[in-house]
Amino acid sequence: MKKTLLFPALAVLTALRLSALPGFSPSISDVPGEFVYYQDKTFERESYIGFLMYDEKTYAARYYAPFDPKKSSPEMNVRVYVTLDPDAGHIELTGEKIISARTPDDGEIINYIHDMLYELNARRIKAGLISESTENTKGSSFLFTGTAVKEDFMQFGGTVTVIYDSTVPLFNIKAIENARGTADFFVVTTGRIQSSEDTTFEDFKGFPKNHNDKKHSFKKPKKSKITEYELSDGQRISLDECWQRSMENMWFCQNAAVISIGTINVPSGAKAASGKTASSEVLRTLLKSTGNSYCNWESVEIENNASGCTVRSTVYQPSAENITVNIKKLTAGTDEVFYFLTAAVFKSAYDKNRSYFESVIKSYRVEQ
Repeated sequence: MKKTLLFPALAVLTALRLSALPGFSPSISDVPGEFVYYQDKTFERESYIGFLMYDEKTYAARYYAPFDPKKSSPEMNVRVYVTLDPDAGHIELTGEKIISARTPDDGEIINYIHDMLYELNARRIKAGLISESTENTKGSSFLFTGTAVKEDFMQFGGTVTVIYDSTVPLFNIKAIENARGTADFFVVTTGRIQSSEDTTFEDFKGFPKNHNDKKHSFKKPKKSKITEYELSDGQRISLDECWQRSMENMWFCQNAAVISIGTINVPSGAKAASGKTASSEVLRTLLKSTGNSYCNWESVEIENNASGCTVRSTVYQPSAENITVNIKKLTAGTDEVFYFLTAAVFKSAYDKNRSYFESVIKSYRVEQ
């Protein structure tokens, strides 16, 4: 029987958490609009594959390869929309719609998308319950923390190590490492679209290899008056005259950086066992790409301490060709609240003045 598929206009996506892909129950249920992108290095050219969840029945998958001038390989962009039977114990397609630029290689790519959809879901079902991963990763690879499982995976050459982590939406697969100890398949970014007009998923084209930013510069002052700012809830930060206050809890630093402080509510039990560090559920939220800005998972570092945790990453905004270093510092408050600092510094300014910006972050504290 020929499969048919109707895609009604996507309504504004709510924050309602659904269960998951068929066949398993993750520790963190997925939210409509969540997506994940992987780089697959088994291809001879730079290649990415992404998966997005609209609801329990409707998903999208996309293969993207940029133009390769060395091999004269044209850009490839293939999207497949599918509906699934949510009551099946495995992936069972009930409909499909293919959107692409139509090239001779489309058929092979569509088969690849199907294979990965089935295989990744089957592996996740087999993995069962996976543990959370919230350990320190400063100075090491965040991509290789999680639950490591040896598996036979012919698409990746035989015996591999699959890294599972609940911070990753959908399949909870963070990386696949070959027998030589290198990753052939790994997460490059995750995120969430907010509505039918949000093109964050379909616009992803990877991260730039070289980035020469001459638009944003910063020169730290030799000497400047320090002002300590305090909010009513006990949050404090010390800033020099380079920083201008724009709101009660927000400051801008020339054309280089912005800092804001506040609180975030988390679901009951969404702290790690220590009661201080953020759980995988909170980390998943902190690492999401939104609004056509993409968090590079290869850059992620997590630093836990006695009072909370600090998450660092780089974020790429293709429309403006900007790369920022994002620093998010969480301090444990009550059972369902974290005190929260977030800083965004243009990478060119941060790289030349790292000690200065890190000293500003270090000045932030909470007196409860």
